[in-house]
Amino acid sequence: MSLLRKVLAWCFAFAAFPSMWMAVTFARAVVDVPQSSALYATAMKGIIVAVPLAFAVVLCGAAWTILQRKTSATKWGAAASWVFILFGILGFYRRLHFLWVCLALGITGFVVFSLRDTNQSGQKNTANRASPGDGTNVIVGKLVTIVGFVGFVVGMGLWARWSHSMGLSAGNDSITSILQAVVASLLAIAAHECGHAATGIALRMKIRAVVVGPLQWRIRDGKWEFQFLPKALLSLGGSIGVVPSDPQQSHREQICMIAAGPFTSFCTGLLGLCATLTAPGHPWERAWQFLALFTTISLLAGVLNLVPFQTKTSYSDGAQIYQILSGGPWADYHRALSISSSSLVTSLRPKDYDIQAIERAAASITDGPRGLHLRLLASTYYCDCGRYLEAGRALTEAESISESTADVPVEWHYEFIFGKAFFQHDAAGARLWWERLQAKKPGRNWDYWRSRSALLWIENHKEEAGEAWRQGNVLAQQLSNAGANEFHRHTFFLLLQGMNAGCPIHADGWPTSNPATSGAPSSTRNG
Repeated sequence: MSLLRKVLAWCFAFAAFPSMWMAVTFARAVVDVPQSSALYATAMKGIIVAVPLAFAVVLCGAAWTILQRKTSATKWGAAASWVFILFGILGFYRRLHFLWVCLALGITGFVVFSLRDTNQSGQKNTANRASPGDGTNVIVGKLVTIVGFVGFVVGMGLWARWSHSMGLSAGNDSITSILQAVVASLLAIAAHECGHAATGIALRMKIRAVVVGPLQWRIRDGKWEFQFLPKALLSLGGSIGVVPSDPQQSHREQICMIAAGPFTSFCTGLLGLCATLTAPGHPWERAWQFLALFTTISLLAGVLNLVPFQTKTSYSDGAQIYQILSGGPWADYHRALSISSSSLVTSLRPKDYDIQAIERAAASITDGPRGLHLRLLASTYYCDCGRYLEAGRALTEAESISESTADVPVEWHYEFIFGKAFFQHDAAGARLWWERLQAKKPGRNWDYWRSRSALLWIENHKEEAGEAWRQGNVLAQQLSNAGANEFHRHTFFLLLQGMNAGCPIHADGWPTSNPATSGAPSSTRNG
């Protein structure tokens, strides 16, 4: 591997010279631009000079950092590999076959430097590294990105040649072309996710989340909420939360729901292909470029989603199908995840989880967000069953994994705060997780007030704990009747019992005896 990295470094160094020559040549060509020229044309010529110059800087930086064995060599090498990939694509357009060698070297370099980054085991990479038995491979995951990018460029190049032969106009407005690409991508993603959703509904499943690029709908606290995240425009990803309403739903039905996404992408891609090829001479001729974009993206989505790989937050459709069919801990993982998600939209409670499946999966998935999530599910199950010692042990295991996990979601911070206070009576531990939560600037929902009440109670601030309990309990009572929300209301009852040290509970949720003598929270002062 070290020898291959050196060979690539020298390739980068030699390639830097023609890049610098191109920059100098273009600079000489634009030096005589008349002052009266349009600002737009002048700016474009400046960009023409800056691009090869930037390529030269990247290639020189990669060669130097690799040969000097600098810690930044991985990032520089990956960037230089992308430059080689762009050179290879240029060779495809201009039919310069010798530049295809750059494409091969670029793909090789991207894989090599990505592999190097993965081997440097650190906190940052635990979320998306391959786990034993999950059917994915880090190199394959990196190649999917390259194949998708190259496939899109090559596909649109073929469409450009076809349009030229048919005498169709492609248009010269770059802004319009970018907007068309974004809209086509969103439509292709929406069609893919609709395939999952329609099949899931037909199989008596329920929808709890829909993500189409920056457009996101999720069930939060029993209600649908919409969010628009502009930064998601950079990735244009999609996902859908489809959960079974029956915990005994068969694996075959789950696989049908997962496979429906790629199948729908294939179908819409073929429809788009027919519409594009028949566009000349028909009313939709002017939309041929948009149809070509939609066709290319849909077909690529259908093919690449069947390849087993993982992103930072999820697995591809192909990986999920493989994991379910292969059985073992990953099939248990998907079963545990589907049942826990069902509790958000059905009457299932955490005590209805398949704890055997959770523990079998946790025995094999021992790190990362998935291992952490499994142990939090186990802790929740034991809490709902009244087995608090086991809930505390599961929470301790989850906390040990959290130290190596890059980013713990806000929702899980609440579980740690409540668990450290209620199961383990660990005031210092609860306070530590509270400070981590505050750094994320959370909203003040029922979970926030429950966690704050538990923290203040274990720190013996009874009056402030009581006020936080009141505010959280009011919000919890407004949640839907889903099983997960029933459990949340149950935790408020448990917390109240702890605060009142076994005092009898009145029907409205507060002790019947004198709070001043029972130790119950009595102050209404805001904590």
